[in-house]
Amino acid sequence: MSEGVWVVIGVIIGVIGPLAARFIYDWYMKPNLEILTDEPHTSPDYVHHSIRVRNKGRTAAINCNAVLTIANMTGKDIIDISGRPSYITTNAFRPIKDESLCWALQILGADGKPVNPAFLSLFPSSTRLVELCGVLRQLLQIEIPSEMGWKIKRVVLRGDKQYDVELKIFAENVLYNPQNHRATFKLIPDSPERDITIKRIDC
Repeated sequence: MSEGVWVVIGVIIGVIGPLAARFIYDWYMKPNLEILTDEPHTSPDYVHHSIRVRNKGRTAAINCNAVLTIANMTGKDIIDISGRPSYITTNAFRPIKDESLCWALQILGADGKPVNPAFLSLFPSSTRLVELCGVLRQLLQIEIPSEMGWKIKRVVLRGDKQYDVELKIFAENVLYNPQNHRATFKLIPDSPERDITIKRIDC
């Protein structure tokens, strides 16, 4: 081959080689998020139902956000509770579709008071819990948190109905993949226990 051809080949290798190496490095080091199952925190009066999320990757997943959709919620399912503010009430209804939840840890908010954050970074080989809902056992009512944490609920629902819900996880530096970052659950009433069962249905 002529010298010019070798020059062209060298230029191609010089350009493509670093790009290919960077692509392989990024693929190997990328975050790898996985939605696991419910881990309830039970007390005599209240149960927190939280879904564990794991980062199996080699770098942090930045600003992870969990969003919830309730497929079969109607206005008749909503309960208004005086003194416990909610975004969705019987007089202010809208469907819950891709609405932000919060994480099961507390940080100091702008007012200096503890708050459950809507966004957090998930470090490699670590897990965190997403707050899915809470159950007032004596009344069998289901509280759904919002991006403001438990301070302002998204909605309070009657607990004698089965709800079909979808949970998605997004992160700033993770390409969304429905197979890994989406899970569907049934919230099934458990009247004898004055609680609900969270059953995953896409496994």
